[in-house]
Parts: sequence; C-alpha cells; structure tokens
Amino acid sequence: MLPGNERHDVERGGKIIMPPSALDQLTRLNIVYPMLFKLTNKRTNRITHCGVLEFVADEGKVYLPYWMMHNLLLEEGDFLQIESVSLPVATFSRFQPQSIDFLDITNPKAVLENGLRSFACLTTGDVIAIKYNQRIYELCVLETKPGNAVSIIECDMNVEFAPPVGYKEPERVKRSEEEMAVDPAELMPEPTGFVAFRGEGNRLDGKKKKEAPANNKTTVKVPYQRGVPDYNYSIGTLRFIRNSRPPSKESAVKNLKVRIYKTIILPVVLYGCETLALTLREEHRLRVFENKVLRKIFGAKRDEVTGEWRKLHNTELHALYSSPDIIRNIKSRRLRWAGHVAHMGESRNAYRVTKNLLKNLKHSLAKDFLFDSLNQRND
Repeated sequence: MLPGNERHDVERGGKIIMPPSALDQLTRLNIVYPMLFKLTNKRTNRITHCGVLEFVADEGKVYLPYWMMHNLLLEEGDFLQIESVSLPVATFSRFQPQSIDFLDITNPKAVLENGLRSFACLTTGDVIAIKYNQRIYELCVLETKPGNAVSIIECDMNVEFAPPVGYKEPERVKRSEEEMAVDPAELMPEPTGFVAFRGEGNRLDGKKKKEAPANNKTTVKVPYQRGVPDYNYSIGTLRFIRNSRPPSKESAVKNLKVRIYKTIILPVVLYGCETLALTLREEHRLRVFENKVLRKIFGAKRDEVTGEWRKLHNTELHALYSSPDIIRNIKSRRLRWAGHVAHMGESRNAYRVTKNLLKNLKHSLAKDFLFDSLNQRND
C-alpha cells in the first residue's frame, strides 16, 4: 500500500481500490459481472488478476496489496495497465506453502477457505498472503483449473497442498512387530516335574566338558501360553503385560476439579432441594451458576478457523461434563424422596402431610401416580 491511512481489509485480500472515474467508464461498457481485472507490468511483463473493493482512490492512482505489488515487481508510483476480463469459474487449485510453519495449523483447508473469502480470483504462479492467528502465511498458486487464471466467487473448488518449501520427509524407522515391555515368558511360573533337555551331556571322545561360568548358566523358559494364569503368584506382585498410557496432567487436573464440584459444591447447593418449589427464573439461575463453574473448570477453546480463543458453548460444556445437569439432578432427587415417602406408614408425619397436600392439588399425572402409590401402600 502507498503511504497514508492503511486499509487492513485491502492488505488481507486480493482486491484493489480504483478511482471513481474508472467506475464511470466501466458502467458505459458492456462488461460481465463480477468485475475482474488483469494487471500488467509492461516493464517486467508480469501479469496477475484481481477484483475491485471500492472506487474511492485518487484520480490516476490505484491501491494494491503489498503481496500483489511484490508479484508484479512494482514500486510505489510505477505505471500499471488494467484491463477488464472475464475468467472461468475455478474447479481445482493447488497451493504450496512457503514455510514449514504452515504445517502447525490443525485445519489448513478451513483456514485457506476463510482467507480466500476476500479474494476474487487466482492466477497460476502468484504468491498470495493469508493472515491467521496474528501471522502471515504465504502460499504459491502452483496450478489452477480450468485455466491459468480463474474466478473463485461462488464456486465449488477442490484444493490440494504440495509439500512446503524446505520440508523434508521424516525418516521412517522400521520397527519389528509390536514388542511388549515385559517378556511374557518371564511371567510364567517356574517349571516343575520333568523338563526335557535339562540335564547334562558327555562327550563321545571321553574328554571332560569345559565348565561354563555360573553366571552364564542358561535357564529353560517355559513357552508363554496366552490365557494360562500363574497360580503360584504372591500377593502384591501382579504384573500386566499391556502398557497403558497414563492420563495427561491437564486432564487429570480437570477430572479432579469435576470431582470436587460433584462431592463438595453440588451437595451444598442441592441441600434440601427435595422440598423446594422452583420457578422458571430460579431454574435458569441455577443453570447459569453451573455453566459458570464448568467454564472455570474446562477453560476456553481455540477456534480452528479463526485461531482465536472463545468460550465453550453450553452443549460443549455438558458433553465434557457427561453428567445430568443440576435441574435434572433436582428432579431425580424429588422423585427419590416421593418414592421414599410412599413406602412410609400412616404413623409417619411426612406420609400424612404429603397425602393431605396431594388431595388439595389439582389433577395431574404426578399427583395420580403418587396418590396411587400411597393407597397401594395402605392396602
């Protein structure tokens, strides 16, 4: 961009700002929309294509993104030829990242799709710039179909990535079949009774056999049989063959916080909830309270497209929590208390009070269910 007030929306995309006189001239011509232009630097014979963002530039000037000026080998104040063109709709494109840092992006296709929204067309050989997570990533357009210059406005385009510049394939280390950390033969009990070939042999020439050191004495191992336990094991020496990956420190801390919430905080909040008559407003406040606690526990989440941190949605919170919410917990406790009262006798005050209250209530399924339970108990 030329010196002056910077326009970040121009720098991030593939569109230029033209003077108002260009709009007047284009309206008189029979052009095909959307407006696409071919930019030519006659001094270096470099060509690219772009769209138009606004017609507010000074007369005789156009404002281009820096990466586009770099592709055209333009300096500030150089002459540029602009032609109105019609380009075919893109069906395929292939990009090559100019840095291996691009591999750190978890979902590169989504990031590219979000960045190309500010572009109108692509030209084979151009190096475009896309901003993601406060960084600028440059991508070289290696191939476009059906032509060397295509329009990407309202199109269904297949995208492929070539290996980044400077990328080296990691050397693959040939591994044998999955090895166990512990030899299963070592877990088998010591052989008892007759064991073949466990004795000593004699030489045919009558000479004495060389005695091997005691520490080099070989021991016969019983072949491992899967599913046969060691009946001679001693308590406290149980060993497992399969290796289990220990949970990460972050997940262990979150699980501990969830356990603290369930065992300490939630019982205090739900104390005596079986006798509470909650309104919709109070239920909403309880849900808001629980969501705040869960957001403190699970933290924020990084958006895969924009790369920015955001709060977890309520559905994401309950999926991570994987337990009934606080309102369902209250309702289940009420039903548990109602069933407990239904099994009491006439001598209990709670039974008599509940039965009298049900007589004064209006007709409802819950009333009929509880009232029938109390009557069946009396019968």
